[in-house]
Amino acid sequence: MLLPVTAKEDWVRAESLYKAILKQDHGNATANYQLGLIYYYRQNYPEALKYLEVSLRLSPFDYYSMLMTGWTRYFLGQKAEAKVLFERVLRFTPQDASALEGLKLLAS
Repeated sequence: MLLPVTAKEDWVRAESLYKAILKQDHGNATANYQLGLIYYYRQNYPEALKYLEVSLRLSPFDYYSMLMTGWTRYFLGQKAEAKVLFERVLRFTPQDASALEGLKLLAS
């Protein structure tokens, strides 16, 4: 059901479907991550963090969860926490442009 909805970029419907998934399976890392992304791109960082943190807790070495939680924390002004996450990403992917950019912004 989600493929056609996301292909159409119907994020309101996708949000509803992901929340329905989480009602049945609170521990669904993918649904938590995707909801986090929806809120991140809406710049609703507190709500994004709520879902991204669950995704990261469920999949602590997931590249995307680490990176997006890092950026979310950055935009929330939680710079020390963002730095830790960007550095974790770089341990797995040393030349990651996004994590390097995050650390550069934190240093300036």
